[in-house]
Amino acid sequence: MSEDELVERILAMYDMGESCHGIGRILEISRKRVSRIIKKAGIQIRPLYNPIAPHRYYNGRKYRKRSWDGYWRATTKPETYLHVDVWEFYHGPLPEDWDVHHENHDKDCNVPWNLKGMTKKAHGKHHHYTGKKNRGNHGSKI
Repeated sequence: MSEDELVERILAMYDMGESCHGIGRILEISRKRVSRIIKKAGIQIRPLYNPIAPHRYYNGRKYRKRSWDGYWRATTKPETYLHVDVWEFYHGPLPEDWDVHHENHDKDCNVPWNLKGMTKKAHGKHHHYTGKKNRGNHGSKI
């Protein structure tokens, strides 16, 4: 990835509410390098916020992370998921039989290049869901 692409990704992730530490973890670079790039772009670093009640904003909507499944969900109606809203912003409405998949399997990384639209069947196969609910595994991974 070129330096310009790196800067673009860092600024997009920061704009979506990700922390410098989180961006560094996702992109596998230091937090200090991330904060330098953000400051160089003329953006003031946000103060740390309470991690007990994390929230993010996207297109004027507020999202909270659900503790039981880790997905970011809108706090107002319609209660949509952040990763689906980001994907639809860039690609249009999600077909009814499709899911949005996180390429790096990190539910906190809801940037466009990490999201992939795929059929529910393909998504299930990717995650190895058996779909045999009557056998006691309730769609869990093998």
